[in-house]
Amino acid sequence: MTPLVFLHNIVSRRCLYILLNTIACLISFCLGTTGDFPGPSVIAAVLHTTWQESSGLLLSAPWLLVTLLISWLIQLVVLLKMKDWPQPLAGPAAQRYLSVILLAIALPFFIVELRSMYPYALIPMAKKIYDYQQISTKVDTSLIPEVSPLNSANPPSNELMVMVIGESSQAEFWQINGFAQETSPFIVARQKKGELINFPKHMSAASATFLAVPSMLTPFGKIIEFRDGGWSPSLMSLMKKASRHTAWFSTQSPQPASTEADDVDFVGDFFNYYDKALFDEALVPHAAQWMKKYADTPSFLVLHTLGSHIPFERRYPNAFKKWAVPEAEYPKSQTVANYSNTILYTDYVLEQVMKKMELEKRPALLVYVSDHGETLMRGISRSASPAGAAILHVPLMIWANALWRTAHPDQWALLATQANTQPVTHHLNLAPTLTHLAGLQYEGMPHDLDLLSAQFKPWKSTPAIEPDLKTVSFIAPP
Repeated sequence: MTPLVFLHNIVSRRCLYILLNTIACLISFCLGTTGDFPGPSVIAAVLHTTWQESSGLLLSAPWLLVTLLISWLIQLVVLLKMKDWPQPLAGPAAQRYLSVILLAIALPFFIVELRSMYPYALIPMAKKIYDYQQISTKVDTSLIPEVSPLNSANPPSNELMVMVIGESSQAEFWQINGFAQETSPFIVARQKKGELINFPKHMSAASATFLAVPSMLTPFGKIIEFRDGGWSPSLMSLMKKASRHTAWFSTQSPQPASTEADDVDFVGDFFNYYDKALFDEALVPHAAQWMKKYADTPSFLVLHTLGSHIPFERRYPNAFKKWAVPEAEYPKSQTVANYSNTILYTDYVLEQVMKKMELEKRPALLVYVSDHGETLMRGISRSASPAGAAILHVPLMIWANALWRTAHPDQWALLATQANTQPVTHHLNLAPTLTHLAGLQYEGMPHDLDLLSAQFKPWKSTPAIEPDLKTVSFIAPP
């Protein structure tokens, strides 16, 4: 008896169909609760937390869980009562080996230590490609308000603005925010020179990227505004309407705002967070070439980075392994030391971008802000944690070259004053403030959210949106 025949006899068709039925239900549950297929990160989020946290994730969608359980039980009863089992393929050989093949395909979904999703990522990859194609039709550009210069006597010149969107970066792990380790030496040095302003109490709007990024780019002062099933236009469209050339370069997955840019480039395999060969500095030469190409044009560039996204050890080259990382595999390798290395590398990447911007012979401004924070290095799954200050406290920093600071001394001084008073800032402050910094204004601009406006109002409590699209409020850290 060959090994395949022996395995086929052990795993009967009946057991196989029950197994595949169970897998189908679990995949459906993961899609309903996390928006993605079950992979290493989803499995690890459940297995690497306490029972209370795991049950909290499961109970976050009770109606879906109950529906799937009922469906599974009904299918299970039907399968057990079947006398004539379906023959998916004709022929003895096909019948003999089919269950082994299907089992080999299905089982890797449940291997936590799976290093690479390929080829099992083909299905979710196809789904994401389809979603990306649909994104371009979801942005209602007819909603873009009218834009005009903030000072008609001094219209904007060929100024450059670069927005670097970080990933899973928590503010308290940055040296500039008081972290004990030297995780951001370049940023600290820039601050000491008076080139960089840090806002130590900035809050994200969500614990998930697909909600947090649109929130920081919406110009309307609302959290994730869906209109008739679509997305509101972002700061990207606003800049385009003001005759700025725009671009979106990313090592991340697509966002609605990316389709609004003039130039879009996803560097590397953005479908796979587990690509060890891909680091954020790959964006730097793309950015430098683009800035040089549009040196005479007012420009707005977004760099969407992988930052500190799990697995941490795949976010930085070995040269940045300053703090010892355990030999354990993901997810047990997600420690504070490993996470600190990701911050150190992000600091380096930002320094490389600022160096390129210093070569620009025009006013140039850079804004760095993270989409949300991370708690896995503390043994807590972010997906199992309720939105709150612990996960939503993120870094916000603004750097400007000498030409920009000279051209806008009042705005720079006002930004510094705001940062020194340490108000609580929020993702909803970003679009109005960046519009102001670009020398622009638009109809319906929420001046109470603009940090440079005399009408600015500090937050008493900050809003956040949960993955189930429920808006909650919480008190930010003092």
